[in-house]
Amino acid sequence: MAQVDQMFSHAAQEWDLDTLYADLASAKGKHLTPIEKAHLRGLLCGCSPSEIAEKLDKIPRGVEVDLSTTIYKYVKFLLDKAEKIENWRNIYEWLDDSGYKSKPPQVPVQTLLTEQSVINITTVNIEQHQIVFQFNLKIPTSDIPELSIQEQFKTEKISDNGKIAQ
Repeated sequence: MAQVDQMFSHAAQEWDLDTLYADLASAKGKHLTPIEKAHLRGLLCGCSPSEIAEKLDKIPRGVEVDLSTTIYKYVKFLLDKAEKIENWRNIYEWLDDSGYKSKPPQVPVQTLLTEQSVINITTVNIEQHQIVFQFNLKIPTSDIPELSIQEQFKTEKISDNGKIAQ
């Protein structure tokens, strides 16, 4: 079994885990345990209790009971929810609705390179007395061109000893 602290780590890409852990710890009255955090991250990754149990090498019914007595209870208290949790997806939805999902990164407008932007109009149609344009818009956010995978392979040579030389 992989280390519990690293299980479901991709939840951190979409969720504000630090704030959520702190708020749930406040609802609990003490810090969440590593296994409680792993269960929560599993739910936030869209995994069912059975899938969480499988990845943690646990018994599914045990994980369901653990979730009911810990994470579900803390979330209900934190969000002041009185209704019964019908499905594990309720936790995901409630936390998402409460703003715990991370916002996508914002790119400051002044860093956009508008002089290098490209607009390609793909189709123009007349539909119900309206002109409809479909287009692709590319706005670079950096003036450093990214190399394609083929270009990277062309610039790297593998030497006789197996090391990559440029």
